Amino acid sequence: MRRRITILGTGTLAEALGRRWARAGHEITVAGRSVEKAQQLAQRLGADARAVPLAEIAAVPAGGDFGPDAEAARDTATAAGDTTAAGAAGAAGTAGAAGWSATATDSRPAVGADSHSGADSHSRPVADAGSHSAAGAESDANLGTAAWADADAVLLAVAYTGVEEILRAVGAPSGALSGLTVIDATNAIDHGVGVLRLPPGASHAQRVAELAPGARVVKAFHLFPSEQWSAAESAGAGTTHLPPSVTICGDDPAALEITAHLVRDVGAEPVVLGGLDRARQLEEAAGFVISLAFSGVDPSRAVPAMPSS
Repeated sequence: MRRRITILGTGTLAEALGRRWARAGHEITVAGRSVEKAQQLAQRLGADARAVPLAEIAAVPAGGDFGPDAEAARDTATAAGDTTAAGAAGAAGTAGAAGWSATATDSRPAVGADSHSGADSHSRPVADAGSHSAAGAESDANLGTAAWADADAVLLAVAYTGVEEILRAVGAPSGALSGLTVIDATNAIDHGVGVLRLPPGASHAQRVAELAPGARVVKAFHLFPSEQWSAAESAGAGTTHLPPSVTICGDDPAALEITAHLVRDVGAEPVVLGGLDRARQLEEAAGFVISLAFSGVDPSRAVPAMPSS
């Protein structure tokens, strides 16, 4: 089934998953703090990918009416001529091993960025938000509406330190993501340490749900490094390798089903752990794995092999 996927972020994880989803036939919309990087990523992903400025998404959320947070973000970016939507997701520094999903931040170059210099003739780039004419701004706003309101899923793939800013930039606190499946692929841990930077009992995925009221949040894609998805598929025809298992959790059955579909489309098998109250457990597991990796230990050697039935 062809789906529309909006990716918030232009880093290594955004590109790795976006490339596999594009290969599976899905329509991809990319938005990030840098319009230029979003355009470049969209071009690399192919003909069915496009870039949309964060400020334009904030101006025209799914419901058609933007609230005070979305309006403020739009007005701030417009007044400053800022194509990065008031610096959303601008915080550098994040958690995880090199290339880990936790490091899927706009502050790092995307995989293969240096090897692409020409524009893809099939891409649909969006003009710089700071140089719009009235007609151009209206055109981009319409593009944002179509990309955002019709999205089947939204992948949140930025540094955890920039999550609140980027969600505010797209109007999430005012309900811009209400009813949408939002996949949280971030790890709120310090680089190489593996300790959650959250209050006891809290999870990052639950915080995303608080910042985006009405969104159907699912925790997924945070455990494997982005190289897992940028490398050749491990479960190709004629091989004996088993596909990786992507553990997910969430409270909405439909959102879990959509996420499971997208997991299969990157060559993995979905495993539903439970509701969003299990997200902290998944996030701590990622911290454990990342800590081992930074210590030079293969995490798979620290997890016992057990029968699956």
